[in-house]
Amino acid sequence: MDTEHSDNGTIDLETLLGELPACKHCRARRKRCDTRLPSCKNCARTGRECVFYDHVLNEELPRNYIASLVDHLEILQERDNAAVASRQAEDRSEPPTRSPRQRGKHAFGFAQGSYRYLGDHSPLLHLYLSDGVPGHAPSRRPQSSIQAHLAARDGNVPPALHGHLVRLFFSSIHQIYPVLDSTATWLSPDVIMGLAAHPTQAFILQMVYAIACRCDQANHPHLLSLASAAHGRALNLLDKTTAEQSTTTLQMAIMLVLYTMLDPSSGNISQQLGFATRLALELAATSSDDEANTLLTLHKIVYCLENAVCNVLVRPTSLPEPSTALDFSTEDPLDLLCLLYIIQSHARRNQLDDSLRSRLFNLQEEEDIVQRLHPNILSTLWETRLTLDPSVTHAQQLISAFSKEGYTSNFLTPFWLHKSGRIVLSAMSSTKGPPRPELLLAHGQTTALFGRYSGTWESAEILLRDLQGYLRTKTSDNG
Repeated sequence: MDTEHSDNGTIDLETLLGELPACKHCRARRKRCDTRLPSCKNCARTGRECVFYDHVLNEELPRNYIASLVDHLEILQERDNAAVASRQAEDRSEPPTRSPRQRGKHAFGFAQGSYRYLGDHSPLLHLYLSDGVPGHAPSRRPQSSIQAHLAARDGNVPPALHGHLVRLFFSSIHQIYPVLDSTATWLSPDVIMGLAAHPTQAFILQMVYAIACRCDQANHPHLLSLASAAHGRALNLLDKTTAEQSTTTLQMAIMLVLYTMLDPSSGNISQQLGFATRLALELAATSSDDEANTLLTLHKIVYCLENAVCNVLVRPTSLPEPSTALDFSTEDPLDLLCLLYIIQSHARRNQLDDSLRSRLFNLQEEEDIVQRLHPNILSTLWETRLTLDPSVTHAQQLISAFSKEGYTSNFLTPFWLHKSGRIVLSAMSSTKGPPRPELLLAHGQTTALFGRYSGTWESAEILLRDLQGYLRTKTSDNG
């Protein structure tokens, strides 16, 4: 195809993208195919991957790969524009004009897992070009989407992407469930072991990549494809690495559970939890003193994960309570998380001690101990209170916790959100309780969160429809 240039010498993306060939799906069915990214309208409607045949490379390529190239090109253009603006600022005292990209007649915005073409008069163009929009600036994305796509294809993760994913893992999910030794050299962001590492280390490293990609707040589709690819490579190493029972094997089992919490379609969470609990019990009976501290930490993690799942799915748990201080302290976040699940477990069996209940409810939202909590541990605190007292205040607090920056959602989150949302809707028809504007705000947050989760978990979309039906019922009853 001919490459056209605009007046300022930049590549005319609109013309280039207009010459994209029709995808295989549309070509085979003789349907009209558009040039949308990362998927044509027909493929997006059916949920299939949009793939076309590249006659230059003689291979099939997904359109999201082209979207990643566009993304990469925009980053390079912004760097060039910034450099030009900097040189212009040095040559004259007046402020530099807006960059060519901002004056251009097109832009590509990334939102909710897909790229959107923005025309020159689109009001979203100004929003996308605003420096205040979270997640827009390239500095928030230390690795390019094209690197993630290539890493998903061949398994070789570039150094910058490796460092980003390792740091993301230890700053997100590891803050809640400290399953690995963050001081291990082979887990350093600056050391790349790759697939040439020992099978056990390679398995854990691939799971770190997979979990980190799922925890990425931007949720780029390229990172999600890398997550699935890394998880698949880890599963290929599973037989080689689980021949013997050890604390490392338990760590690997927990990593699988953590990933399935984020992507429930990837495995059977009940079987994975069953294996982890049995292994934790067997290791507790045979472990040495040197492994005691590590095993206790892993025991607490498995206990928390099992109770988190069983609370929502209303199933009995099998792992005994670990020995932990019954004290509300932030010195050890895992101990506090474990205590909250112990309280929930006791409440399910109607065995909760009154003093423990009163200390839980005496915690005030503005107290330092609460303000310092990780958003996921804070949400578990409100989940525990909501379990003991399903009031609208606790429902509002839980919805607010889900909205906090740094919260890592999993497939259980929509169930708690649904429970809280119904409580808020019920309170709207009552003359008591919080003011109606506060309830409307909480309902708006609930709907927005469901909109975000629906693209990740099918259950979220079903629960949202149920909540909407409940709203219509309450409205007709009050009408």
